[in-house]
Amino acid sequence: GEPSFLKKGAAEARIRDWEISRSALVEAFIALRESGIDLERERERLRTSFAHSDGVAVAIAVAAGKTAEFGVDLEREGRAISDSAFSRFYRPEEGEFLRARLDHWVLKEACYKAHPRSGETVVADYVVTDGDPEKHDFKVLCTKGAPEKFRGIVGSVDGFRYALATRVSV
Repeated sequence: GEPSFLKKGAAEARIRDWEISRSALVEAFIALRESGIDLERERERLRTSFAHSDGVAVAIAVAAGKTAEFGVDLEREGRAISDSAFSRFYRPEEGEFLRARLDHWVLKEACYKAHPRSGETVVADYVVTDGDPEKHDFKVLCTKGAPEKFRGIVGSVDGFRYALATRVSV
C-alpha cells in the first residue's frame, strides 16, 4: 500500500522520489526474472534494498535467503550535513577512518538498512571501527542490543555518494 505521506499532500519531489525508487525496485526484480529466477518460487529468499535522492534511485534485489542482509544508500554530492545533525551520529574516534560528513551518513544509513532488526536502531547506534580510506572499505559496529558487525564500501557515481553495506556477523 501507499505510505501515509503520499495521501497527505506531500511535496511533489518527495512523491517523485518515492515513485522512482519503486520503479528501480521493479527493474531489479525484472532483471532477476530475466536471469532465470522464478520470483514466485523464490519469494522467501528475495532480499531488497533501495535508496533515492534528488530524482535518482538505486535498487538491489537478490535471491539469497535470510542470511543475505545488505543495505544501500545514496545522496547527492555536496548535500550539507549540519553541525547539529552530525553531532548526533559522529564519534571523534571515527575520524581516523572516515572524514567526510556525507560519507558517514551514507555508510551508517546503509548499515542501518542491512541490520536484521533495523526498526530497533537509529543511525547514531552505528560506529565506524576500522577502515581503509584508500580502498573506501570500512567496518562498522551497531552498539545497540546484541552487537552486529557490518562491512561497507563508500564511493561516487555521477555526482552522488553511495554506500553498500553487508552484515558480517550472524
